[in-house]
Amino acid sequence: MLLQSLSTATMFIKFDKLIDLFADEEHPRDYWSDVAIVSASEMLDRFSDTDWLELFSVVDSRSDFWVLRVCEMLGDSPDKRALALLLKVTSRNGSVIYAALESIRSMISLGLDVSAYADQINAANERGKHTTGRVGLLPVLY
Repeated sequence: MLLQSLSTATMFIKFDKLIDLFADEEHPRDYWSDVAIVSASEMLDRFSDTDWLELFSVVDSRSDFWVLRVCEMLGDSPDKRALALLLKVTSRNGSVIYAALESIRSMISLGLDVSAYADQINAANERGKHTTGRVGLLPVLY
């Protein structure tokens, strides 16, 4: 019965369950960075618009560790929906802001055009500087 319900579950539900497995530790087991992050990225690649909407609707209610795992994997996804999600979570604590900005930096290096989001990215960068004490997380965008 459980296998049947998982096979009919939305991709977001599967993704959520996987991230949940690694959301209770600040520094996850090696399995996250070696294997699970790849599986989570592959799930994200198969997200429908509905899955993205579900992700946006729950991210504010998830733990910082859960959001950190999502931030860690979004940097390899040069997708404007992923960028919008990263910008949304920059209102959280220092480690989440830092992870989100690192992923945004990765997206930029992969060639994602972020010019329409320059003001939001610059504001997030300023919040990151004040929250983490790290200067120049991202260059100022124009």
